[in-house]
Amino acid sequence: MVSPELLEIVRCPLCRDEGLLQPEGEGLRCSRCGNAYARRPGYLDLLPPAGTSLTSRYVTEQEEMAAALDYRRVGPPLLAAGVRQRMLRRMLRLQGNERVLDCGCGNGKFALWNRASARLMVGLDPATLFADAALEQVDLVRGDARQLPFASASFDRAFSIDVLEHLTRPDIQAMLAELRRVLRPGGRLLIYSNTREPSSLQPIVSLWRRLGRSLRRWKSCLLYTSPSPRDS
Repeated sequence: MVSPELLEIVRCPLCRDEGLLQPEGEGLRCSRCGNAYARRPGYLDLLPPAGTSLTSRYVTEQEEMAAALDYRRVGPPLLAAGVRQRMLRRMLRLQGNERVLDCGCGNGKFALWNRASARLMVGLDPATLFADAALEQVDLVRGDARQLPFASASFDRAFSIDVLEHLTRPDIQAMLAELRRVLRPGGRLLIYSNTREPSSLQPIVSLWRRLGRSLRRWKSCLLYTSPSPRDS
């Protein structure tokens, strides 16, 4: 979704604070550089122009990733996701009346699980593999973590789950600098990142994930057993 409060804090990712975005037709245009940005169903597309934005498999191979991932549905926070969610709640201490940014939100599941604990919950990701519920219930932005399209000091809290391992060192430095810029003084930031070294339990985890994806694809069915001759 795109709320009026989100429109108040978005800026041109190239011009930062000086890049006020003015409504133009169905989209937005920067009053400083003139770049146009689209308003899509359920989210704002504020990715910088081609050649300046972050690229990843989720962007360059989005169609293939969409076919492989069960991203449109969000269930309860279980297993590894549950561990991350409990850590987020314990360490970020969401207050319920603040603006919160999920930087690298993926399909938006963590933003969804915590939306009731924020006045404004914003999910940002360079890909658009957003869950259906996130499109309806969370303010979503397609954008680059290295060039955040928000005014300085816009957020009270921010978090980033399983993102840094996909970035180079210079990209991580740029992302952290941008998160510092958009957080208000005294704001709180939580970052969780997986190690690049594979765990000895990784084969079991991978098998469990494949099994979970297979189970989610099953459709409910009615099992019918024909009566035996003795029941006739």
